[in-house]
Amino acid sequence: GMNEVVDQATPIIAGDINQDGEISVLDIVQLVHIILEGDVEYFAGADFNGDGAVDVLDVVGMVNHILVGD
Repeated sequence: GMNEVVDQATPIIAGDINQDGEISVLDIVQLVHIILEGDVEYFAGADFNGDGAVDVLDVVGMVNHILVGD
């Protein structure tokens, strides 16, 4: 269920902000909210491109990831 304790051994997927195991539009919506609110330090995986900052570049990277795929 949604209230289960997250296993700390679970690897963090960059971009999977809601930690449901995939990168989706839901993560992008949450990331945009995080950036606008400035709560970036609390969300593991929010730095999608790994440049040390959580910003619009991560949003762009995640959109490209979803549209283009790997």
